[in-house]
Amino acid sequence: MKYFIIISMLLLSGCVSQTRKDTRESDLIAMNNYQGLSRYYQHQLQNSPNDKVLMAKIAKTYLKLDDIESAVFYTQHLVDMGYDDSSFLYLAGNVYMASDQYLLAIDAFQQAQDKGYTNAELHISLGVLYGGLKEFDKALAQFNQARLKGFDDVAIKNNIAVIYIARQEYKQAISMLAPIYERTPDNDRLRMNLAVALIKIKDYNNARQILRRDYSDAEFSQLVTTITAL
Repeated sequence: MKYFIIISMLLLSGCVSQTRKDTRESDLIAMNNYQGLSRYYQHQLQNSPNDKVLMAKIAKTYLKLDDIESAVFYTQHLVDMGYDDSSFLYLAGNVYMASDQYLLAIDAFQQAQDKGYTNAELHISLGVLYGGLKEFDKALAQFNQARLKGFDDVAIKNNIAVIYIARQEYKQAISMLAPIYERTPDNDRLRMNLAVALIKIKDYNNARQILRRDYSDAEFSQLVTTITAL
């Protein structure tokens, strides 16, 4: 009976210790204290140096801190180890994207999909990457996939409009953005995209009206010169 009590106490102690760890981690996350969270994870890593889940958390925390070099370091180590959890592969795509390694980012996102990752944000990221590589049809396909999964409609239409502008399809961009602008005129990115498309078709009056709160006459004139030259 004595041994049973001792074992029970040890088990209970372990549960309490784990609960404290989990509580501290969740508290740091809730406070967006990523600096403290990185120190917490580093301390945990000293006790569990081969914990892949923990290393993935460290990589994610460094990405939140914009310490891209450290995020890449841990991400690449996990990739080299063959870690293929779908959520980690999605994280890897974001890390590679942040470090301008676009082909690696696309590959990681595609692997995440293959492993069952279904979040709509993955399609947005792939769309942005394909757009940057001027693979516009692929970009549009990804944005539409995100749309089918319920991603924010304004954000998607903004991204699609950017593709139209890049393809010099300015009137299509205007047709997509103008109705949204009527409903949400305070969306900064939407206003700028719509103004760019209007400037490209030489509709300076409407473009000026849209950007009246953001630019003085002189600044707007300089903006027109810059956009026209693109």
